[in-house]
Amino acid sequence: MTIDLNGQRILAVIYGTELFGSERANLEALYAMQSRGAEIYVAVSGRAEGGGATGIRARELGFSTFEMPFGSHFAREWMLHDKAYRNRQLKRIWTNSRLLSRKIREIQPTMLMFSTVLSFMFCGLATLLNRMPIIYRIGDAPPVDSKFQMIFWKWLVRRANHVVCVSDFIREEVLEHSRKSPYHVTRIYNVPISRAGDPNSEQISQLRESKRPLQFVYVGQINPAKGIVELLDAAIQINDDQVGLWVVGGGGFNDVLLEELKEKTMQSKTQTCIEYFGFQADPRPYYMAADWHIAPSVYHEPMANTTFEAKAAGIPSVVSNRGGFPEVIRHQLDGFILEDPLNEHAIVQSFKWISDQMKNHHAQMKVNANASIEENFNYNQFTRDWVHVVQSTSQ
Repeated sequence: MTIDLNGQRILAVIYGTELFGSERANLEALYAMQSRGAEIYVAVSGRAEGGGATGIRARELGFSTFEMPFGSHFAREWMLHDKAYRNRQLKRIWTNSRLLSRKIREIQPTMLMFSTVLSFMFCGLATLLNRMPIIYRIGDAPPVDSKFQMIFWKWLVRRANHVVCVSDFIREEVLEHSRKSPYHVTRIYNVPISRAGDPNSEQISQLRESKRPLQFVYVGQINPAKGIVELLDAAIQINDDQVGLWVVGGGGFNDVLLEELKEKTMQSKTQTCIEYFGFQADPRPYYMAADWHIAPSVYHEPMANTTFEAKAAGIPSVVSNRGGFPEVIRHQLDGFILEDPLNEHAIVQSFKWISDQMKNHHAQMKVNANASIEENFNYNQFTRDWVHVVQSTSQ
């Protein structure tokens, strides 16, 4: 293999300690750079020992890691009115910036990579003295609802030599809310997440034996923004013992919501088979055993990695017509795009269409879903795109 990035040393700053979609996608991008010769160093959050699950995965991929203390989220009102909180956060900015500056001197990276405004808020001061190139990989829309955070977002975008967006939707948002040149704002789609080992074949067999004739799977956080409430209401309303819904994901900060959904399911006495499996370190068996994946986010989700995992497993997806979803799903060819307004009625209608089409078109839609990975979201293209970004940033 051509070593395109030999001599490049990339220091990435990752705030999150859990392996949610953003953290996994950042690590995938870094791994692609490493595969082409770059040395990768990752600043992980000391809020969890060793950087938590993110740090563990980073080291499994062969990256060198070190901890940064970071801190809690910035709240404008607290910064204005709570002196102790304000002093603590300001001290953390100084502590993190000083630590990053020291690591920059030790590692001598050729460029930095940030992926969140929050990580930059804690250590952005270090970039004032160290004028090396910066890549900003952005997986969220600009925080337009917070004037306070927008100050730092615009600073990061201006300071970045290259902004990499996970979808055309995010790229348009960046260009709309900044003066960044389009030549320095690139879209690179994610690829299916790499997971260690093969999926559990016994688990797949068990799930296939227990599934309903029309089996959906939801994978993700139990969060109202993900459309989980509307999805559950639709599944209850369909009231069909031939339909099943597997809910794979933990509540996290929304444990109360998860318990409420379970209680609503039990009280409804619906004939639809709704099962909750909690967080799964490896959800691949659920994708592979299901007929359809569903991601009915009610907000403009930048891009959901779950759609790529579903494609890799060979099943089509039902997605909302918002954010980056419509870019990666071809309606009624390798998935189904829900109509607006997105509510339980729209989801019920998709269930009915899918049920009518299962015999005639489902097999071809599965083939199309899997084929779209190689056609449009393959790892080779992903790696080439990142090589181009690094090379153009270093010039």
